[in-house]
Amino acid sequence: MVIDTGFSRLCGGGIRAAAAFFIAAAFVAGCGPEARFKALSKEQSAASAAQRARDAQRAGKVEEAREIYEDIAAARPCDAMARLQLGILLHDLADDPYAALGEYRAYLRLAPGSEKEAMVRERIRAARDSIARRTSGGDTADRVALPGSEEQARRIAALEEELTAARAEADAAVAERNRLRGDADRLQREILAKDRQIDILQSQGVAAAPSRDLTRAAEADADRSGGAVSYAAPVQPQGPRTYKVRRGDTLWSVAQKAYGDASRTADIRAANADRLRGSDKLTEGMILVLPY
Repeated sequence: MVIDTGFSRLCGGGIRAAAAFFIAAAFVAGCGPEARFKALSKEQSAASAAQRARDAQRAGKVEEAREIYEDIAAARPCDAMARLQLGILLHDLADDPYAALGEYRAYLRLAPGSEKEAMVRERIRAARDSIARRTSGGDTADRVALPGSEEQARRIAALEEELTAARAEADAAVAERNRLRGDADRLQREILAKDRQIDILQSQGVAAAPSRDLTRAAEADADRSGGAVSYAAPVQPQGPRTYKVRRGDTLWSVAQKAYGDASRTADIRAANADRLRGSDKLTEGMILVLPY
């Protein structure tokens, strides 16, 4: 289809300046010789070029016609008819509804309320239908979701659901990581406290209670002898237990180390009243008495 109307719509002075800048930028980017774009920026030259493009169309030289129309549109970006003619060529002859859709929309922006608006909007619907037919088959990754289409809305909704699920999973993983980290820290502190208790008790010679095996052996001896069961009294340590204060120790930490019970702080304070002199401050190397 060929629209033989010429380029009747021209931009205002401000948009002309923008078009001139666009042409200069196109030349710097290597779009073509500057002289050719300057020539096409004139309405008479553009009309002549459009006639050559129509002649090329009739002769079946679609690519040649396309190049001419694209040059005109680049040199005169505010010429609504140039954009429309290029869109029709792209849609009907070049079989490129994607590019045609952009040219149709450009026409509507440049010529709002024109007499061709209904026809152009019908072409936009046809181009969208063509794209939808092409993209309805094949892999989902290759499909095109047109702006405002049901396909686009469906994809957005699906992606939002996936995003919400991923965020919830990430939050749950972070919470679980923090919980496990807290458990690990707590267990590490307990292990360290028990190790210190063992070290202190062993260094102070604290006697252990009779084991279950010893109790059973004593009961067996009593059965054989017919006498009463007797146990040897546990050996009491000689002298008071003491603890040498290390750097960073407090009465609370010493009680935790020695007894596994921080509430024994008051007992340690009372047993060492002469050393502490009413203060809970400990100094490295101080010897504390640990009451039983």
